[in-house]
Amino acid sequence: MEILMKELLFFLLFFLSQYFLTLNPLRAEKNVPEADILEIRVIPDDSLSHSAEYRQSLNQSDKSEKNISVSTLAEAQRIWRQALGVARKPKRIHVLLGDGTYFMEKELVLTDEDRAVPLIIEAEGETEPTFCGSMKIDRFKPWKNGILVRELSESEIQACRLAGAVEDGNILDFTNPGQVFENGHRMRRARFPDFDPNDPYRGGFLYVFRSQLSDKAEDSFDSTVGCIHNQGDSIFYEVRIPEDGTYCLWMFYGTMGGVGEHPPMDGRISISFDSENPIPLSGMRHTGGWTPVQWDAVASVDLKKGMRIMRWKNEKGGGINLGGFILSKDPNWTPQKSLEEWNPKNQVLVSADAFFKSIGKQLSVSHGTKPKEGFRDGFRFEKGDLKAEWAKPGVELRIFQSGSCRAFQENTQVETIDEEKQSVILSGPECVANLNKGDRYFMENHLDFLNAPGEWFFDSETGKLYVFPENPEADIRLGCRATLISVKGELSSENVARLPDWSERKKEKTLPAPLIFRGIRFTQTAFTRADGCVGYGMGNRGTIELLNTANVFIEDCAFTQIGRYAVMANGGGKHKIKNSLVKHAAQGGFLMINSRENIILGNRILHVGEEAKHIGGVVLTGAEASENTVSKNHIQFSSRYGITMKNAGKKNFISENLVFDTSLETYDTGAIEVTQGSKTDQSGTSIVGNVVIDTHGFSSMGPEERFMSWGIYLDSFAGGYFVAKNYVANTSHGGFMLQGGKGNTVVENTFVNGREFQGFFANYIQNSENLIFDSNTVVITDPEA
Repeated sequence: MEILMKELLFFLLFFLSQYFLTLNPLRAEKNVPEADILEIRVIPDDSLSHSAEYRQSLNQSDKSEKNISVSTLAEAQRIWRQALGVARKPKRIHVLLGDGTYFMEKELVLTDEDRAVPLIIEAEGETEPTFCGSMKIDRFKPWKNGILVRELSESEIQACRLAGAVEDGNILDFTNPGQVFENGHRMRRARFPDFDPNDPYRGGFLYVFRSQLSDKAEDSFDSTVGCIHNQGDSIFYEVRIPEDGTYCLWMFYGTMGGVGEHPPMDGRISISFDSENPIPLSGMRHTGGWTPVQWDAVASVDLKKGMRIMRWKNEKGGGINLGGFILSKDPNWTPQKSLEEWNPKNQVLVSADAFFKSIGKQLSVSHGTKPKEGFRDGFRFEKGDLKAEWAKPGVELRIFQSGSCRAFQENTQVETIDEEKQSVILSGPECVANLNKGDRYFMENHLDFLNAPGEWFFDSETGKLYVFPENPEADIRLGCRATLISVKGELSSENVARLPDWSERKKEKTLPAPLIFRGIRFTQTAFTRADGCVGYGMGNRGTIELLNTANVFIEDCAFTQIGRYAVMANGGGKHKIKNSLVKHAAQGGFLMINSRENIILGNRILHVGEEAKHIGGVVLTGAEASENTVSKNHIQFSSRYGITMKNAGKKNFISENLVFDTSLETYDTGAIEVTQGSKTDQSGTSIVGNVVIDTHGFSSMGPEERFMSWGIYLDSFAGGYFVAKNYVANTSHGGFMLQGGKGNTVVENTFVNGREFQGFFANYIQNSENLIFDSNTVVITDPEA
């Protein structure tokens, strides 16, 4: 028995030793003789980085064939490729980066040719090498009031075109440099109203006065709610009543009721306010089709001033489609009159798709668009808010739309501003959602707006860059390179799961040899609108890009003031991102697209979404994004998600993360969020031991603030998730939300002080089943919660 126990103990120790060896990407090369290591020192051509004496001492000490000094990464790559091409190749390549700044005129591209043996690119000793994606702009001339001006040369503009604004080989129109930096920090494009440093997320906005541009009432309603023909189907709206009084309810609808087998709709529909007795609707007629084309006065109701909950209900069943409602206190007003006569004190417009809650197994919403005349590319503004002369090339209007769940900001070009009609016409690929009354917006990039230190403006008509620096002697740089390093291979995620790990001794096809980046800072990179962040797009580019490859390790690196995600992996997998910092990113932190078995461990991800808003600190997306581990990261100050899984694969593990202050600028969201789409998929993913605090979910209707966000949000039928031992506190809506999924388990969590709920089970279209909620702790200290 004793011998058996010793054998078992020996086997256990052997197994553990082999396991821990697998955590070391260079386990097979631990004892490589020094003569078999090719060491290359890179000393950047930066006169501020090293003294002449230091350079001379390095050059004198590195004369051997195995220890070489160069000044650029491109030179280093040429040398190691030559070394890999000979019969007796080195067994490891070690690139030591000297202190200083490496201005990346070209993207460093690594392929399988570079990865026949382990390749380490790291800081030498205590040095701080910095890879920079910007170019210096000097020789500014004083303009006035502390503002400097400089006309960009054709070569500088071309650098922005080629480096910051290329998508799939096509040069985009260059109207604005995406990023300007002062002494290493991102400057702000000049804007109106002014940025409010005391209220950076909620201050400094104008608000849409009216959403419609046409004078016809029916053109105010560009969406249709349909498939609400079942008995009991209901739609709930928040309606702000401006004054006490008797209101006529006008309904914009389409129905075949009264023709053939379709029953007449009079008396089959009701309306109620604040759970009061329902009022049957009357006066409806056959409209000749299901598309909303008809306005009718269908009820009269006495209402008190303030916010009311309006419920539309199909009491008896029958087919009808809705376009919207108008509540009018003026008995002489009709929707057929010009909306120039519309008065916000007398009329309240409610788009049919603006509901906050619905009951309906088949309910659907469809959106149309009216170019130059509708919700998506224009609105009416408050008199005096905008000036006609602001409509010129390069001027943008940035708006937080409410037509699509208030989930993203749109960056639009201004076509025309009509001060008399109080209308603005917008264009551009980001005009994708309905713009509604009360949506918050600001203008950007006009010389009139340049009035505060730390701002810049680019005049695309003259090619002049205006900056208002904090310090007139500051170093001004223009972001011109968005991706600094790309690693390319030919591996699918399936191959990553199938192929054995690399070893010099293996003759069969393996994964590529380990590639390590360690101790490097990446900064001041370009931002472009062509990165897949339109609408619900999560982005598709990175500062480092890992494309169909494997075994890349990024350790102890920093990504600051960057224009894209810090790291994007597409395909392949088995990468590890560890102990790194992401801070002040225009987009998000780490993006894994159809990439599997990656480890994202112990990173700090702070202040993300500073340009694109529909992003996350960590994003897993695509059906092949499986078996990833996201653990022990600190994520804080995100415009939207902390961690999100968008139609991701199976068996991901989300554990022990600190996720604070998320959803700072967007609504209907979650700190840890899942969008699944499939009604039946079982993910097998675990969300365990995370700490989630202060999930905001901010939006507004005019200056009135609104909030909606959950701590852990399993949206869109997300099923098969194990949610355990998480601590979730101070959420705007609740600690968790389960939206129609199957087979979810929520156990041993602590939910503290959700503002509206502590948790919510939404049996969306009656799809929820096999849910377990057990041994959780719910704490409420606010008596009004």
